[in-house]
Amino acid sequence: MSLKQIADELGISVSSVSRALGSGKGVTKSRKREVEETAARLGVNVNRQASALRKTKKSGLALLFNPNDTEIGKQRNKAINELVGDYYSHLRMLGSTEMDNLDVLVQEAIAAKSEAILIHHLDGNLSEATINLLKNTNTPCIAIDCEIDSISQINFDRSIGAYMAIKLLSLSGCQSPCCLFSSPCEGRAQGAQQAIQEFYPDKTNMIHSISGRYFVDGEQGIEDVLSRSDIDGIFCWNDEVALGVMRKLQQLDIRVPHDIKVIGFDNLPFSAYLPVSLTTVAQPIEEPVRLALSYLQKCDGFEQDVNKVLSMSLVVRESAPIKSQDVRKEIFS
Repeated sequence: MSLKQIADELGISVSSVSRALGSGKGVTKSRKREVEETAARLGVNVNRQASALRKTKKSGLALLFNPNDTEIGKQRNKAINELVGDYYSHLRMLGSTEMDNLDVLVQEAIAAKSEAILIHHLDGNLSEATINLLKNTNTPCIAIDCEIDSISQINFDRSIGAYMAIKLLSLSGCQSPCCLFSSPCEGRAQGAQQAIQEFYPDKTNMIHSISGRYFVDGEQGIEDVLSRSDIDGIFCWNDEVALGVMRKLQQLDIRVPHDIKVIGFDNLPFSAYLPVSLTTVAQPIEEPVRLALSYLQKCDGFEQDVNKVLSMSLVVRESAPIKSQDVRKEIFS
């Protein structure tokens, strides 16, 4: 009797069977009981089976990440740390800020006998040699929020969130809104441009470039915009920039949302607790993490069969409120 036969019987991965028959770490109680009952039904001595059939000991999940990630990326890394215990007994974190180090990180994770590899928000390409190494070692691998060829991926459609933000400003009566974007803005500009063409076809130069992603960039950006034009709404490419904008508007005695409506992007934890709570576009945090971890645990080896795209959702708060049910229906229909 092999682990694979038990796994095939239950329709789960070999690694799940191995954990269930062994330490039980990363496996629910109900799953462990199901595996043990199936093993007993098939005439397998559970304790001896766990010892005899266990493969070379693996070192849990390897997380490849960017230590200097955006705030939303750090929130997702935090979620990975919090949720990984439901799936794996150990988390090994390998960080890099260099795209050309991706091959090195993956190879290091494989050399450490990682049970699976999760790549988060690290763009780059994997060499054919590294892909073959993943295949030959049967190491499951998936990427979240990356553009990496040849591996399974979970990505995000940020353009729809930006589109909904501009649509909200339009339906709320804003005549002269603008956008504060930095580069790269990962699909936001595309969605905003589409909405501008639809709702503000006669407007030009609505998208203003800023130098970064932090509070101070928002303060400097809105000050520059106000020195050149009158606006009544602003869509910021992340919540930190939006907070800087709101701080500067308060200093200038410009009221939010009465004089200028403000929308952010990310739905960071602080956005709900500002003196004027921030309307924003929420990026999923736990959902892609759970999807990735569940996928990795079910894999028997390296596969390239997932390319999932998750959408954004608009969170309406005080900085750009919806007062009409008709408007709410039109935005969320």
